[in-house]
Amino acid sequence: MTSTEPVDALPFLVHRDLRRTAESLPACDAIALVLTDGNEQRHLPLAPGACPVGRSWLADITLDDPTVSRRHATLVVDQEGLRVLDDCSTNGTFLNGERITATRVHDGDELQFGRVRVLVRAKRHVVVAAA
Repeated sequence: MTSTEPVDALPFLVHRDLRRTAESLPACDAIALVLTDGNEQRHLPLAPGACPVGRSWLADITLDDPTVSRRHATLVVDQEGLRVLDDCSTNGTFLNGERITATRVHDGDELQFGRVRVLVRAKRHVVVAAA
């Protein structure tokens, strides 16, 4: 029997995706998933466009946990920021503890795929016009 207690994502990220992480969010405009394991944090930047998340090796972000479906969710980075779409996953996609099917995600929100949770960080530069 698999526990349903939420867990941090870093131990469940496959090595292929772990190599794409950084210790901090880049200085430029960026949206990233913050993956933790105890005191260790890694940032996984998201590129513009669709990014499938799941247990399958075909997913752009592969989470090796039995509560994560092979095709669990899709993250979409567009001009307005980040959206998450659940792909009819068995154990659900959650935003800040509430099950969702599709929604906009903001800086500081917590996403959970099955029991695996990640934090969203979005860094946007604001251009202020000179008077």
